[in-house]
Amino acid sequence: MRTKAEIIAALTHPGILAIVRADKPAPFGRIVQALLAGGVTAAEISLSTPKALEALREARAALGERACLGI
Repeated sequence: MRTKAEIIAALTHPGILAIVRADKPAPFGRIVQALLAGGVTAAEISLSTPKALEALREARAALGERACLGI
């Protein structure tokens, strides 16, 4: 688990937080991998996205500490 300071650092450098919203279940892990490739290290999945919590759990399991993920 990251410390508060590590989370703040992840959110402020590079200072971009991607918000992912979809009208059907989305491959959040693949989306975040593409964001990581582009230099975006923090992402949020909107709870209006079907199965958002499941997608978040899967992405966290796949990506570990490489991305700062939340809802």
